[in-house]
Amino acid sequence: MHHRCVPSTPTPAPLPPPRAKENIYTIPNALTTARMVFSPVIGYLIVNEQFTLALGSLIVAGFSDMLDGWIARRYNMKTFLGSALDPAADKMLMTVLTVSLCSANLLPSTLGRAAVHSLL
Repeated sequence: MHHRCVPSTPTPAPLPPPRAKENIYTIPNALTTARMVFSPVIGYLIVNEQFTLALGSLIVAGFSDMLDGWIARRYNMKTFLGSALDPAADKMLMTVLTVSLCSANLLPSTLGRAAVHSLL
């Protein structure tokens, strides 16, 4: 009997087991959500010329952005939700800052429109 040499097809790798629901109630996600909630407050402070308070709030927002990423990596609290929320919070804050600085005439409107357009 004559056997032909037929290359075998590779066996596909087994699928990973389904992941359990991830815990979205983490400190990093709470910090990111707080940053999103307080972004309009910072804009309000700028428009109402409360610049010292706005600057202090912006510093706190920047620190919380750094802290949430560090906590997520250090304590293995990375989540799918957090990976989507964090960049959204950053864009939201930058958009609010651009619009509020333009409204307060502290940023030329043409530059503000260009900045907002690049964020979208």
